[in-house]
Amino acid sequence: MKTFLILCCVLTVSTVPVHQLEANPVQQSYRMEGEGKYGQAMDLMKALADREPRNYLAHLRTGWLAYLASNLGLSLAYYQKAVVLAGDAVEPRLGLMLPQLAMGLYPQVEATGMAVLRLDPKNYLARSRMAWARYLHGRYEEAADLYRGIIRDYPSDGEMHIGLAWALIKQGKLAEARSIVLMADTILPGNARVAALKTACGG
Repeated sequence: MKTFLILCCVLTVSTVPVHQLEANPVQQSYRMEGEGKYGQAMDLMKALADREPRNYLAHLRTGWLAYLASNLGLSLAYYQKAVVLAGDAVEPRLGLMLPQLAMGLYPQVEATGMAVLRLDPKNYLARSRMAWARYLHGRYEEAADLYRGIIRDYPSDGEMHIGLAWALIKQGKLAEARSIVLMADTILPGNARVAALKTACGG
Protein backbone atom coordinates (compact mmCIF):
# COMPACT_ATOMS: atom_id res chain seq x y z
CA MET A 1 0.00 0.00 0.00
CA LYS A 2 2.84 2.40 0.91
CA THR A 3 4.57 1.63 -2.38
CA PHE A 4 1.38 2.40 -4.27
CA LEU A 5 0.97 5.77 -2.52
CA ILE A 6 4.58 6.72 -3.23
CA LEU A 7 4.16 5.86 -6.91
CA CYS A 8 0.96 7.91 -7.08
CA CYS A 9 2.75 10.93 -5.57
CA VAL A 10 5.64 10.63 -8.01
CA LEU A 11 3.29 10.35 -10.97
CA THR A 12 1.24 13.29 -9.76
CA VAL A 13 4.29 15.53 -9.38
CA SER A 14 5.79 14.49 -12.72
CA THR A 15 2.64 15.44 -14.63
CA VAL A 16 2.55 19.02 -13.31
CA PRO A 17 3.49 21.43 -16.15
CA VAL A 18 6.95 22.92 -15.82
CA HIS A 19 5.64 26.49 -15.66
CA GLN A 20 3.56 25.61 -12.59
CA LEU A 21 6.65 24.32 -10.80
CA GLU A 22 8.52 27.59 -11.44
CA ALA A 23 7.53 30.13 -8.83
CA ASN A 24 10.30 32.54 -9.85
CA PRO A 25 9.37 34.77 -12.83
CA VAL A 26 13.04 35.29 -13.69
CA GLN A 27 13.50 31.52 -13.93
CA GLN A 28 10.40 31.27 -16.10
CA SER A 29 11.69 34.03 -18.36
CA TYR A 30 14.96 32.16 -18.95
CA ARG A 31 13.04 29.01 -19.87
CA MET A 32 10.77 30.91 -22.25
CA GLU A 33 13.74 32.68 -23.81
CA GLY A 34 15.41 29.32 -24.38
CA GLU A 35 12.25 28.14 -26.14
CA GLY A 36 12.19 31.22 -28.36
CA LYS A 37 9.08 32.64 -26.66
CA TYR A 38 10.54 36.13 -26.45
CA GLY A 39 7.25 38.00 -26.28
CA GLN A 40 5.92 35.89 -23.42
CA ALA A 41 9.18 36.16 -21.51
CA MET A 42 9.19 39.92 -22.12
CA ASP A 43 5.66 40.29 -20.75
CA LEU A 44 6.64 38.35 -17.65
CA MET A 45 9.69 40.51 -16.97
CA LYS A 46 7.85 43.73 -17.79
CA ALA A 47 5.17 42.86 -15.24
CA LEU A 48 7.87 42.23 -12.64
CA ALA A 49 9.68 45.46 -13.51
CA ASP A 50 6.44 47.45 -13.28
CA ARG A 51 5.64 45.90 -9.89
CA GLU A 52 9.18 46.47 -8.63
CA PRO A 53 10.44 49.78 -10.06
CA ARG A 54 13.84 49.38 -8.33
CA ASN A 55 14.45 45.87 -9.67
CA TYR A 56 17.46 46.33 -11.96
CA LEU A 57 17.51 42.77 -13.33
CA ALA A 58 13.83 42.91 -14.28
CA HIS A 59 14.36 46.14 -16.24
CA LEU A 60 17.53 44.85 -17.88
CA ARG A 61 15.89 41.60 -18.96
CA THR A 62 12.80 43.40 -20.19
CA GLY A 63 15.06 45.49 -22.40
CA TRP A 64 16.87 42.42 -23.72
CA LEU A 65 13.76 40.33 -24.31
CA ALA A 66 11.94 43.23 -25.98
CA TYR A 67 14.95 43.57 -28.31
CA LEU A 68 14.75 39.87 -29.16
CA ALA A 69 11.01 40.25 -29.74
CA SER A 70 11.70 43.23 -32.08
CA ASN A 71 9.79 45.56 -29.77
CA LEU A 72 12.49 48.20 -30.08
CA GLY A 73 10.66 51.10 -28.45
CA LEU A 74 10.00 49.05 -25.32
CA SER A 75 13.56 47.75 -25.35
CA LEU A 76 14.91 51.28 -25.48
CA ALA A 77 12.68 52.44 -22.62
CA TYR A 78 13.57 49.61 -20.25
CA TYR A 79 17.29 49.70 -21.00
CA GLN A 80 17.17 53.43 -20.22
CA LYS A 81 15.51 52.64 -16.90
CA ALA A 82 18.19 50.03 -16.20
CA VAL A 83 20.88 52.66 -16.86
CA VAL A 84 19.25 54.93 -14.27
CA LEU A 85 19.07 52.09 -11.73
CA ALA A 86 22.75 51.19 -12.21
CA GLY A 87 24.32 54.53 -12.96
CA ASP A 88 27.95 53.40 -12.78
CA ALA A 89 27.49 50.12 -14.66
CA VAL A 90 28.71 49.26 -18.14
CA GLU A 91 26.20 46.44 -18.70
CA PRO A 92 22.94 48.38 -19.21
CA ARG A 93 24.63 50.88 -21.51
CA LEU A 94 25.93 48.08 -23.74
CA GLY A 95 22.39 46.74 -23.84
CA LEU A 96 20.99 50.17 -24.68
CA MET A 97 23.21 50.33 -27.75
CA LEU A 98 21.35 47.37 -29.30
CA PRO A 99 17.93 48.99 -29.84
CA GLN A 100 19.64 52.29 -30.65
CA LEU A 101 21.55 50.59 -33.47
CA ALA A 102 18.49 48.70 -34.68
CA MET A 103 16.47 51.95 -34.77
CA GLY A 104 19.20 53.83 -36.65
CA LEU A 105 19.78 56.25 -33.76
CA TYR A 106 23.44 56.65 -34.62
CA PRO A 107 24.22 59.82 -32.62
CA GLN A 108 22.67 58.14 -29.56
CA VAL A 109 24.78 55.02 -30.17
CA GLU A 110 27.84 57.27 -30.19
CA ALA A 111 26.83 59.01 -26.96
CA THR A 112 26.08 55.76 -25.18
CA GLY A 113 29.30 54.20 -26.42
CA MET A 114 31.30 57.18 -25.16
CA ALA A 115 29.63 56.80 -21.77
CA VAL A 116 30.78 53.16 -21.70
CA LEU A 117 34.32 54.13 -22.68
CA ARG A 118 34.49 56.64 -19.85
CA LEU A 119 33.87 53.70 -17.51
CA ASP A 120 35.85 51.10 -19.47
CA PRO A 121 38.17 52.78 -22.00
CA LYS A 122 38.91 49.69 -24.13
CA ASN A 123 35.52 48.03 -24.04
CA TYR A 124 35.31 45.82 -27.13
CA LEU A 125 31.54 45.82 -27.60
CA ALA A 126 31.20 49.57 -27.21
CA ARG A 127 33.95 50.27 -29.72
CA SER A 128 32.78 47.70 -32.27
CA ARG A 129 29.18 48.92 -32.09
CA MET A 130 30.28 52.53 -32.39
CA ALA A 131 32.38 51.61 -35.43
CA TRP A 132 29.38 49.91 -37.03
CA ALA A 133 27.14 52.89 -36.23
CA ARG A 134 29.66 55.29 -37.79
CA TYR A 135 29.84 53.09 -40.88
CA LEU A 136 26.06 52.97 -41.24
CA HIS A 137 25.93 56.73 -40.72
CA GLY A 138 28.35 57.22 -43.61
CA ARG A 139 31.22 58.33 -41.39
CA TYR A 140 33.64 55.91 -43.00
CA GLU A 141 36.93 57.52 -41.98
CA GLU A 142 35.89 57.66 -38.32
CA ALA A 143 34.64 54.09 -38.50
CA ALA A 144 38.00 53.01 -39.94
CA ASP A 145 39.83 54.71 -37.07
CA LEU A 146 37.81 52.73 -34.54
CA TYR A 147 38.25 49.46 -36.43
CA ARG A 148 42.02 50.01 -36.52
CA GLY A 149 42.10 50.58 -32.78
CA ILE A 150 40.20 47.38 -32.10
CA ILE A 151 42.46 45.40 -34.45
CA ARG A 152 45.50 46.66 -32.55
CA ASP A 153 44.04 45.05 -29.44
CA TYR A 154 42.59 41.99 -31.20
CA PRO A 155 44.84 41.29 -34.23
CA SER A 156 43.09 38.02 -35.14
CA ASP A 157 39.54 39.41 -35.10
CA GLY A 158 38.31 38.70 -38.61
CA GLU A 159 35.05 40.61 -38.11
CA MET A 160 36.93 43.82 -37.38
CA HIS A 161 39.14 43.31 -40.44
CA ILE A 162 36.01 42.94 -42.56
CA GLY A 163 34.58 46.13 -41.06
CA LEU A 164 37.80 48.05 -41.68
CA ALA A 165 38.06 46.81 -45.26
CA TRP A 166 34.53 47.98 -46.09
CA ALA A 167 35.16 51.35 -44.46
CA LEU A 168 38.28 51.76 -46.60
CA ILE A 169 36.47 50.66 -49.77
CA LYS A 170 33.77 53.27 -49.12
CA GLN A 171 36.53 55.90 -49.00
CA GLY A 172 38.00 54.64 -52.26
CA LYS A 173 41.19 53.46 -50.53
CA LEU A 174 41.33 50.22 -52.47
CA ALA A 175 45.06 49.51 -52.14
CA GLU A 176 44.90 49.73 -48.35
CA ALA A 177 41.67 47.74 -48.34
CA ARG A 178 43.31 44.92 -50.32
CA SER A 179 45.99 44.47 -47.66
CA ILE A 180 43.29 44.24 -44.98
CA VAL A 181 41.33 41.76 -47.09
CA LEU A 182 44.43 39.57 -47.43
CA MET A 183 44.70 39.46 -43.66
CA ALA A 184 40.97 38.75 -43.30
CA ASP A 185 41.35 35.89 -45.79
CA THR A 186 44.15 34.44 -43.65
CA ILE A 187 42.02 34.66 -40.51
CA LEU A 188 38.75 33.50 -42.12
CA PRO A 189 39.73 31.30 -45.10
CA GLY A 190 36.85 30.49 -47.41
CA ASN A 191 34.55 33.05 -45.82
CA ALA A 192 31.89 34.29 -48.25
CA ARG A 193 32.02 37.86 -46.94
CA VAL A 194 35.77 37.97 -47.47
CA ALA A 195 35.22 36.75 -51.04
CA ALA A 196 32.75 39.61 -51.52
CA LEU A 197 35.40 42.03 -50.28
CA LYS A 198 37.89 40.68 -52.83
CA THR A 199 35.38 41.39 -55.58
CA ALA A 200 34.71 44.88 -54.22
CA CYS A 201 38.45 45.59 -54.21
CA GLY A 202 38.75 44.57 -57.85
CA GLY A 203 39.91 41.00 -57.36
